[in-house]
Amino acid sequence: MKQRAALFSKFADISWICREQNNFLMSYAISSALGSSPLYRLKKTKELLPQRTLDKIQQLKELYTKGASAKEYRLALKHAVTSACVPFIGTTMKDLTFTHDGNKDMVSGMINFYKRVLMSDSIQQLDQFQRKRYPFQPVDFIQEQLRGDFKIMEGDQGSEKVLYDKSLEVEPRDTA
Repeated sequence: MKQRAALFSKFADISWICREQNNFLMSYAISSALGSSPLYRLKKTKELLPQRTLDKIQQLKELYTKGASAKEYRLALKHAVTSACVPFIGTTMKDLTFTHDGNKDMVSGMINFYKRVLMSDSIQQLDQFQRKRYPFQPVDFIQEQLRGDFKIMEGDQGSEKVLYDKSLEVEPRDTA
């Protein structure tokens, strides 16, 4: 159980570092995984986590909360404008969808340019982030390992049910 708590803590740290590096996509993915049903239910494991780790997990949860139009995330994204950044594409896609669906193409028989400006702003923000690069070099060993892990997770072994069943094996439900 200590090893599991150490791994849980390690992944929380990785998600936090991704956040500090403005890699919101990876940070979101890892923090979402930590909040998934198979991991969320591991209460005894989480009891072993240091308070510092629990605080990071809570702050990441607040950052990626969808309420109030993802206010915390949008604020963090604004501060990331001057450096390399990998935004969480889901928020941008939601913005584009709401802008497209929520505004008419034509207003008083004329093209609704305001709608086009809003959509253009979202796309330009993504373009702006693509122009700045991280100074990292690829590490072949790590990339190969991740590709292998992703293939495993795409198969039956990575299904929510299989992962949940494994979590029940390592930490059975309390019957009290």
